[in-house]
Amino acid sequence: MRSRLVPVAIVTLILVWLTLGGVAVWEMTRPRPAPTPAIEIQLPAVPEDNAYDDFVRAAMSLTRQPEFDPTEDGPVPAEDLETLENAAPALAEVRGALGKPCVAPLRTSLAQSRPELRRFRWITYLFVMESRDARLSGRAAECLQPLYDALRFAQAVGTGGDVIHGLTSSAMQSISLRELRHAVRSRTLTAKQLEAVIGFLQQLQATEPPVEQVIEAEYQSCKAEVLAFDRQFKSGGRRLPPLMGYNPHALIRRLARDRNDALSQTSRPYRELQPARPEKKKKRLRFPSLTAVMGDTMSATFVVGCRAVARSAKGTSSRHRATQLLAAIELYRLRRGRPPASLDDLRSMTMEGTQKIPMVDPLSDEPFIYRRTGDDYWLYSVGDNINDDGGQPRQRGRSDGPDDVVFHKPAAAETPSDP
Repeated sequence: MRSRLVPVAIVTLILVWLTLGGVAVWEMTRPRPAPTPAIEIQLPAVPEDNAYDDFVRAAMSLTRQPEFDPTEDGPVPAEDLETLENAAPALAEVRGALGKPCVAPLRTSLAQSRPELRRFRWITYLFVMESRDARLSGRAAECLQPLYDALRFAQAVGTGGDVIHGLTSSAMQSISLRELRHAVRSRTLTAKQLEAVIGFLQQLQATEPPVEQVIEAEYQSCKAEVLAFDRQFKSGGRRLPPLMGYNPHALIRRLARDRNDALSQTSRPYRELQPARPEKKKKRLRFPSLTAVMGDTMSATFVVGCRAVARSAKGTSSRHRATQLLAAIELYRLRRGRPPASLDDLRSMTMEGTQKIPMVDPLSDEPFIYRRTGDDYWLYSVGDNINDDGGQPRQRGRSDGPDDVVFHKPAAAETPSDP
């Protein structure tokens, strides 16, 4: 019996040796993938004297939220004037920081709140209150500088920030531009002041940070979120089980693809940036890996946020151009005694240090709608639905129906007359 086991054991050992040798040879000769490069984050260079820090300090020093509603063109309530007086040191600090370089910090968590962003809007309200009080008090010469400061402040807040900063900046600019149109329509500004308004808006729009910069900052922010999550596990010596399917490099590559898709949207017409309903796809049975779950969540946030920034940027650009056009029409009326018959009449008007007045609405890629009625006129944009609804604005609380953005209309007028 023992004589039979010896050959079997020898054969078994030879087979094991050959198997291990074959595995070793295959391991040495098999093609290996290139090593994964280290993930780097391109952090924006933060200046030593960062204006953003000054803005946050000034915003957090405000102790009372203004009850002022900038959508209503009425006098500033007395209690808000007292709030404005108490906030004078904070506004002075913001004005002093407007000439400094500004870099907003990247997020370290998708769920991190930004308490200063809400108070940044308070600062915009205070600037608008200061301008309106000067205009309604007969000091028309003093009403423009606070609005200039508000627009420069909104532009600085959006510089180097993420999607949230970009949307906050657009909202603050819209508030300031609305008040600037109130000042122009009040017909208390001189010809030189109207020229200054046009020149300032053209200079501001030329230096406005592009949407591509906001998308890149959001990409770097999401990348920092992935690395922070990865470091949190590795710092304690813990590792996720292989079945969880976690791969930070795969997440970064997916975010890079999303960034390229978002950048391709910036050159699309506004009508193609409308939020589309998600297509229902057939659900396939797959193992819910951690990489897939995190990638789906971050991609949804990234793509939707970047699309919202692109749409908001075109809307803000439309308001910038319409405010310039409104000031040019009022300047024409001040010089000639009547509004122009059409927007083409503005081409012959000369202004010192000012480029051509932009007349194309970024929302429709067609000229703004202008209709003269007697000694007055209509000026409006087609709005989000890209349809001419006859100058009917959107009603509060409704997402359907008319959606025009009216910048000027005759007194007691309901709808514009036919040309």
